[in-house]
Amino acid sequence: MFPGEFRMNEATFDIKEAHRWFAIHCNNSAWDLLDQTERSEDENVEMIHLGHAAMFHWSRVGTVVQRQRSLCLLGNIFAELKKGTPAVEYGEACLKLIEKNPELMEDYDWAFGYECLARAYAAAGNRKESLEYRTLAEKTGKKIADPDDKRTFEESFATRNWHGVA
Repeated sequence: MFPGEFRMNEATFDIKEAHRWFAIHCNNSAWDLLDQTERSEDENVEMIHLGHAAMFHWSRVGTVVQRQRSLCLLGNIFAELKKGTPAVEYGEACLKLIEKNPELMEDYDWAFGYECLARAYAAAGNRKESLEYRTLAEKTGKKIADPDDKRTFEESFATRNWHGVA
């Protein structure tokens, strides 16, 4: 053991509940930062870490849907930061989980998945694919049944950065 390190005693909390709590907290905090119109460089770094932390905690206690949504979050974070390669990797992984598990997904998961990949391709400078997925996102978003979910998607679609792809 290195100086300054410590050994953990027996946990006084339920590990699964802790993972769930941190997954939700990190997920929501990352989305809050992503929704800000301006962020400092420190906030950008924090947003990346929060996205990865949410993914880690959901990987321990979440469903395939929550893992897919974590991938969507990470794809959006990297797209927003104009880091095209990881944005596309996370966006494609998100869509693969959706396509592999369609019976588990909500209608808005499809719309947000397409939107994520559209923004990812835009951040990567791939205009053709970005426009294709943007069209899919828009069409799928119009079919979202729940009015609140539909409004949330439409707000995201209208306000997030498209990096010059329209």
